[in-house]
Amino acid sequence: MITQTDILESLRATLLEEEKNYVSHLVDSEECIYAVDSDLNTTYVSPSLMELLDVMDSTELINKPFLPESAFGRPPDSEVR
Repeated sequence: MITQTDILESLRATLLEEEKNYVSHLVDSEECIYAVDSDLNTTYVSPSLMELLDVMDSTELINKPFLPESAFGRPPDSEVR
């Protein structure tokens, strides 16, 4: 007999395995990968990007803006005419 608990445990194990594979792909990738939140603060930086930026510890970048505001330029509606 299969119980709801058996199904949930199986799903949990499958999700944990998929998460491990996903994280492994991110960490092992040679691509420079980063993620930002809705405030454009960095939430993830791949080891490849850290190497490119010559950063040894991800805490130097996490929870900080990925680019300074000046990199975004002025919004189109604020242009001087």
